[in-house]
Amino acid sequence: MAACGIVGRAQRLRPCFFTHHPYSVESTIMPSFAGLWHNEYNSEMDLSVDASGVVTGTYITHVPIVSPPMRLYGCVYGDLITFFVKWEDASQGIDWESITSWVGQLAPDLSGTEILQSLWHITQEIPDADEPLFIYKQILTGADMFTRGAAPVTPHPVPLMLHASHPVFQMKHHKAKKSMKKTAKPKMKK
Repeated sequence: MAACGIVGRAQRLRPCFFTHHPYSVESTIMPSFAGLWHNEYNSEMDLSVDASGVVTGTYITHVPIVSPPMRLYGCVYGDLITFFVKWEDASQGIDWESITSWVGQLAPDLSGTEILQSLWHITQEIPDADEPLFIYKQILTGADMFTRGAAPVTPHPVPLMLHASHPVFQMKHHKAKKSMKKTAKPKMKK
């Protein structure tokens, strides 16, 4: 059985409510996710898709630093995709103790450019002792929009507060909160 319970490519795609959508039920065009994509933060992923819909590839985040290529796994069903990245590379001594997963749909925008609209969740390991205080803050969600091709050479000016979905930001944010907690002065009782 293939990953995600997929056996072969989808025979029919789900109905589309936009008349310009080339992947509608009536269409014989099968979408392809294979190749290089970048998101609004200039992070890049390079995807391969086998005949059963299993996705493999690499993901390089550019937020807030450029990571080495991280392994990516997932599956597709018609114009739908899901994939995840475990932010770890033992060969380079990197372990950001987090996992991000995305689900999305491939569709063109009004100009005909293929866009992969996606939602993501990120979760990060925190020490067991901190879980009662921080567990609800360690699972975050948001959205990414991927466009085909390599990211632009110039950095994209994105405010730091929008980078909360990425593991390096989360790791620094959590450590800063712990540090602030330790250095906070106790309140005086009256």
